[in-house]
Parts: sequence; C-alpha cells; structure tokens
Amino acid sequence: MNGRVETFRRGLFSLHTRRFGAIGEIFVQAIENFDAPESIFHDLIDSMNNERIEVKCSRVLTANSETITVENFSQQCLNNDPDSRPVNYGDRETSSWDCNIQQVKRTEFSRLYYLLFFRDRISVFSIRSEEIARDSAINYSNKQHKNNEGEGQFHVTNENIQHHIDIYHFEDYTYAQLIELFED
Repeated sequence: MNGRVETFRRGLFSLHTRRFGAIGEIFVQAIENFDAPESIFHDLIDSMNNERIEVKCSRVLTANSETITVENFSQQCLNNDPDSRPVNYGDRETSSWDCNIQQVKRTEFSRLYYLLFFRDRISVFSIRSEEIARDSAINYSNKQHKNNEGEGQFHVTNENIQHHIDIYHFEDYTYAQLIELFED
C-alpha cells in the first residue's frame, strides 16, 4: 500500500463507529448505484428492485488475548496500538478475530450488505433478510439485548469466514479502489 492509501486506511480504522458506518453506506451506495433512504429505518434504497437496503461494517482486528483487570489495565492500554491489530486477508482463518454484525432489524430491510475491513482489502458480502435466520451456519441470534425484540446479531469470525465467502461474497476492493471511486 502506498503512503497515501495507508494513511487513508489508518484514518478510516480510527473513525468512531457511526462515522465508520457512514463510510460503508456511502461506499455501497456508489458501487451499487442505490438511492438515499426513504426513512430512518434502513440505509439505502434499490429503486430498480424496490428493496430496502441495510449496510453494516466491521473492522477485522486480532482478538485481545487478555481480559482487562485492575492489575493489567494500564499495560493493556499501552499495548493497544490500533495499527498492530488489523488482520490481513491472507490470515483470515489463522488469526483469531470476531466481527459482530449487530443491530440487525430483519423486518426493516430486504437485503443486508456487510463489509469486513481487513488491513489489505475490503470484503463485501450480501445476504437477503430471510436467509439470515434460515442459514443455521450464520448462527443468527434474534435477541441482542434483554427485552429487545426484533433486533439481532451474528458473528463473522476466523472460524466461519469461509462459509460467508462461499455463499454470500459479493466483491473485494482495495483501499485504493475505494479512494478512486470518489476521485474525479
């Protein structure tokens, strides 16, 4: 990765959650030529197919090896260099990581795009709302929080990534391609 692209990637990875998610929405809107949403309950509209689209994004980072405790919290903070944790795509099955695709409200969309941001590429996946619950390998939980109905989650990990690639993979992009998509 050249310096400009690497600086972009590091900046992207440092964005707070909502801002990070907005980048994913803008990206999917551009690659699929979707329209702006009609309500606050979904992210985009596929006008050609009259479908509501939801977009979820996650950074692929190596799992933390220790729980934070009173005894180690200071060292845990010192050791948490955010640039040392992104996983390369080639290490997707050998590094331990867990991307939680959460706040999934299946009744609010027809299709979900979920993007996994590896160190060296962006993997885009697409799944229909009904497939999320039907595919037992997704391991979808329709409860995310106590007393929370209609909102669930599923995890993409080093242990099940191949299933997602085999069935729901849409396309891979480099960070340079993401940048170029929006340059004149």
